[in-house]
Amino acid sequence: MLAKAIVHYAPVDGEMVYKIKDVEVPDPGDNELLVEMIATGICHTDIFLASAPEGPRAKYPKILGHEGIGWVRKVGRNVTSAHEGDCVALTVANCKECRFCTSGHPTACKVFNSLNLECPPGFTSTSEAGDKESIGGYYFGQSSFASWSNVLESSAINISHLITKDEDFSILAPLGCGFQTGAGSITNLGGVTAEDEVVITGLGGVGLSGLMAAKRLNCKTIIAVDRVPSRLELAKSLGATHLINTLESDYKTEVLRITEGSGPTVAMDTTGVISLMQDSIEVLSRLGTMVLVGVPPPGAELSFEYFSFLSTGKKIVAGLEGDAVPWTFIPEMIKWYRDGEFPIDRLVKTYPAYDFGKAIADMNSGETVKPVLIWGNTSMR
Repeated sequence: MLAKAIVHYAPVDGEMVYKIKDVEVPDPGDNELLVEMIATGICHTDIFLASAPEGPRAKYPKILGHEGIGWVRKVGRNVTSAHEGDCVALTVANCKECRFCTSGHPTACKVFNSLNLECPPGFTSTSEAGDKESIGGYYFGQSSFASWSNVLESSAINISHLITKDEDFSILAPLGCGFQTGAGSITNLGGVTAEDEVVITGLGGVGLSGLMAAKRLNCKTIIAVDRVPSRLELAKSLGATHLINTLESDYKTEVLRITEGSGPTVAMDTTGVISLMQDSIEVLSRLGTMVLVGVPPPGAELSFEYFSFLSTGKKIVAGLEGDAVPWTFIPEMIKWYRDGEFPIDRLVKTYPAYDFGKAIADMNSGETVKPVLIWGNTSMR
């Protein structure tokens, strides 16, 4: 099978290097599905890992992408969760056997790194001279930056029973990571209820989906924090009760003013900015929960004054994908969207796959919240 793909090569001076080219996709293995991609979201994790220096844990060339949605075109002989012609939303891979997977925490899978990040050979390409090049695949079990890809069964969530013929499938693609992470971090890791006062720092796709989840739970106070005015206005329209622009106001002073000195009961950071994370811990209320989601630079350390932390009963929690169980949480989010409680369509902007560079630029500039690449076949057939 011949496919188009965005193939990443070793970065140069910290900048990612990629080519859009033809690649060859083999038949699926026994526990794999051959998926024709409809669309795939772009996540900051893709950019981060595509910019990592080549080494034992970062091998090139490889095909990234981990927010895919598509049609099943062929299945391996052991696959039972989907059949040819089904529509699947793609998410992180898991082993389904370790104690974390079997106890309802598949995103904490014991072999998460090897299943999702190692990118073993999954594609090949042929040069004009006829030489074969091996290309890493199976990124997050899917490598959805290819128009066709073999996907691990554990990464595929069958949503055929949840879709309609006139569905805009591109909107649903980011449910597999970004939107799941934001909503799950609020509902699962934060344990948010209507009585909570929540502050969310960073209003990208993860932060805004977390904000929408908090709004759905009728939180009495939702404080949205960013430095991009358009993101703050969007947050207000999605349910934020208060806004803080960190370029114009002191973050800690404003949070304490809004919460009348008590501090937020739940703080979720999506920025990965250490100073902001430490400020959030400092202003957190007694018995409050700090939810860490953002990814700081490698080697970054977070510190706090131990006794004051201990004496106030504060908690710090972290987890991948909002500690969600994707095969139940993704269908649940689709229902929220259908019911008008989770307007993810307001975050998505689509781009043809060949406009990958523009999509990245628009995301980095703040013009686009969640870019989604379209591979072409968006209609049911």
